[in-house]
Amino acid sequence: MAEKSVCEELVDLIYKTLGVRRSMDLGEIGRDTRLIEDLGFESISLIQLVINIEDHFAIVFETEKLLAENLNAFGRLSDQIQRMVDEKNA
Repeated sequence: MAEKSVCEELVDLIYKTLGVRRSMDLGEIGRDTRLIEDLGFESISLIQLVINIEDHFAIVFETEKLLAENLNAFGRLSDQIQRMVDEKNA
């Protein structure tokens, strides 16, 4: 079985954080999907998502990387996670 990409794993974490089954349709989650406006995340669920991401990928977000503009767009968040994972594994 092929290893999942960061994007695929992030989608799984989004479903987990929102407490919905993968079989439920959140719509197409793409690079431009906004976590707050499109998926209904609130501040507490964003915090839980960050915790889930940190636990899952064994990374730690620096405070300045937790700005709303870095967290709201799926593509931007996925890119940030990929950079952090790459740095960790370098």
